[in-house]
Amino acid sequence: MKRKFSLFLCALMLFASIFGILSQAAMYDENKVNSPYAAVYNAEKGIFLFEKNADIRISASNCAKIMTAILALEHYQNLDTVITVPLASIQGLEGATILGLLSGEKVTVRDLIYTMLVGNCNDSASVLACDMEKTNALFALKMNEKAAEIGLKDTFFKNSTGLGAKDSYTTVKDCLLLASYALGINGFSDIVNTAKYTVYETNKHGNKTVYTKNYFLSKQTFADYYWQDASGFSATYTDEEGYGLISTYTAYSMTYICMCTGAHKSDTGKILAYNDVKNLLRWASTEYTTLKVLDSSKIFDEVPVRLSKERNYV
Repeated sequence: MKRKFSLFLCALMLFASIFGILSQAAMYDENKVNSPYAAVYNAEKGIFLFEKNADIRISASNCAKIMTAILALEHYQNLDTVITVPLASIQGLEGATILGLLSGEKVTVRDLIYTMLVGNCNDSASVLACDMEKTNALFALKMNEKAAEIGLKDTFFKNSTGLGAKDSYTTVKDCLLLASYALGINGFSDIVNTAKYTVYETNKHGNKTVYTKNYFLSKQTFADYYWQDASGFSATYTDEEGYGLISTYTAYSMTYICMCTGAHKSDTGKILAYNDVKNLLRWASTEYTTLKVLDSSKIFDEVPVRLSKERNYV
């Protein structure tokens, strides 16, 4: 007696890797991107949709705090754990953006992570590093171990902030892979989408509020950059490297992560990275769609089998 076995299972296995495959349209003209280093990454499919000098080494300051946050969120089981600030952890940060922590100040892990990612506070990052691994140098070893675990190919950290470390480096592609990993950590997305955060009175200070350095998220500083469709992520600036920006955009259940860095301001004073990121994310979400290549509820086809003892059709 003939038995019919649906090719559904076979087809499902065959097409699993391409079900919902991205349909590609015209490539984005990299000459329209002012930032010298840029890329767009699709998190669900794990592919880069656009690259411009994305494998060229850039400063690790572009993603050092993201890595520090990853390690902190994976290390501390309770974000309300109180840390006493050691003097060594807040030294050597003159001229950098800081929260203004003082030796002996008692502050929670939550406050440190939020002020590090929202306000870009370097002393918060350093205190976390020294609490987890005693010194920034030892913490950097953990950062590099984690980078290898995640699969970053060309990244080397020297400290928790990325500042003052001339021989530390990363690439735009590695930064986006790191960002994609971070999004998978519970609570991370909430932190990087916070527009302002208040550290309430401690034993050394009264209330302190920090505001996001990512102008996509708030009208507080520069309303012209505000973009309600953007999500997160990170904004950096140094005199030497210019502005760096990482942001995400979700459309049709697809998450697109974009990074642009290395540009300064236009002749009219506009930060070029914001326009670059917005244009690339809009392009990616519009030009790349999903195609359904198989309906799992239907039989695909049947093929006769001659030598099987149990079935003559598959």
